[in-house]
This record gives sequence, C-alpha cells and structure tokens, in this order.
Amino acid sequence: SRLMKDSAGGFLVTMIISLCIIAATAATLHGAGTTTIATAADAAAALRPIAGDFAFALFAIGIIGTGLLAVPVLAGSAAYALSEVMGWRAGLELKPR
Repeated sequence: SRLMKDSAGGFLVTMIISLCIIAATAATLHGAGTTTIATAADAAAALRPIAGDFAFALFAIGIIGTGLLAVPVLAGSAAYALSEVMGWRAGLELKPR
C-alpha cells in the first residue's frame, strides 16, 4: 500500500542519513586523535575541531533538540496507552470532542 511504501522509504532515507552522520563523525574524531568518549563533556569537547569555542553550545543544542523530538512521541504513546486502559476510542484521525 501507499502508506507502507512511504513508511519504508522514510525509514531507509533516515537510516542512510544516520549512517552517513556516524561515518563522518567517526572519521572526524579519529582524524583528530579522539578515540575514547566516556562522558557528555568528552563528546562536546570532541566537537572543538569543527565548532571551535561554540562546541559546548552546539552539543547542548543537539541534546535539547533530541529531547524535544521525543516529546510528541511520548505524549502520543501515553495518550494511546491511557485510552486503551480506559476503553476510549483512540486515533489520530478522530476529531476532538
């Protein structure tokens, strides 16, 4: 179906982009001599060759952005779980009362 093709295509594009980010990051870090990252501070410091003095701010923005991306997913899954427990009809296609 169209939905399945769209979902699979989006998944594949997302995975390819993720793998490219991982490979580019690994090449950059290895080239800079960074082979061990144990803490978030180490990860932020590893960005210094690319971001300079803004490395910690860039890392913080990335972490905050990742957290904000999770909020709608968590809210939606919690709403579905609550509606299941309460026996309510649930769905994104339904209109609010």
